[in-house]
Amino acid sequence: MRNLLVRRSNRRKLFAVAAVVLSLVAFTVALETGLRTLAWWSLRHNPNRHVDLRHANYVIVCTGDSHTFGKGAPPGYDYPSQLAKRLPEAHRGLRFAVVNLGHAGSNSSESANRAIEFLATVPRGPDVIIFNAGKNNDHNFAEARILPAEVGRLGFSGQVKYLLANSRAFRLGQISVARLQQLVEMEPTTQSMRWNKVLDIQGQAEQELLRSWIRRDVEVLLEKTAPRGARIVLLNYWHPVDAVDQVFTDLSHRDRVTFLDARGFGYRVSGGMRKMQSLISTDYHPNEYGYAVIARLVEKGLEANHLIPPPD
Repeated sequence: MRNLLVRRSNRRKLFAVAAVVLSLVAFTVALETGLRTLAWWSLRHNPNRHVDLRHANYVIVCTGDSHTFGKGAPPGYDYPSQLAKRLPEAHRGLRFAVVNLGHAGSNSSESANRAIEFLATVPRGPDVIIFNAGKNNDHNFAEARILPAEVGRLGFSGQVKYLLANSRAFRLGQISVARLQQLVEMEPTTQSMRWNKVLDIQGQAEQELLRSWIRRDVEVLLEKTAPRGARIVLLNYWHPVDAVDQVFTDLSHRDRVTFLDARGFGYRVSGGMRKMQSLISTDYHPNEYGYAVIARLVEKGLEANHLIPPPD
């Protein structure tokens, strides 16, 4: 009987030890998972990552849409993050602060406003603002400078109704008017299911509207950043976006403006298409290697235009 009690006691002790060990393992796994999740969230959602403005020799602000945010690549492989890693390696002794203000889905007005608002919150203005936006203007009218301010506050439905009511003034084509009419007739709950392009980007009137909208945003950005003396770098997309490409080319001769042409990832050689395909994700954004090429293109462009010193 006594031996039986001893064996039971020993079993309880073993179970207790095992329970403690398992609890510690579970706690460690949970802690590790939590820290990784926190790090991922911070990396993806903190708009001011890679920032130490106090001690930086050069401050570079990147604003734009999903192509700046880094959609299509793992966290930490967006082009601003990769640029932030490249610059200290090639320019030893200099400290760089790279700020990523990219937000997926943004239009050119939202992207410009984000940079302007950031300037108002920091004691030291950036040396360079890299602007990569305009592709989403065909369907996202939030904060659009082509619309009166009071219309911008009406939400998507109100904005669509305004565009439809003023379609003649904007000289919108038949296809765009039909799309706008269909969106107005949709239930609010199904409007989010709208197709990507609301405006007919092949239409002449729509192209003029998009160009004037994007141009106005760049001009406002130039105006608001003039007191700080920041240089504006216009960075287009790896694939053609006619309105963006035209406006950026036209504005490339303005004071304080530099245009970096990222079409085709900068490749101008035979076999370029095969190279490009290896740099594109399944959702038509650059992948991590594509963003690496863009980061290198930006670095070389900043050097060539004397916006940062040449490499060591």
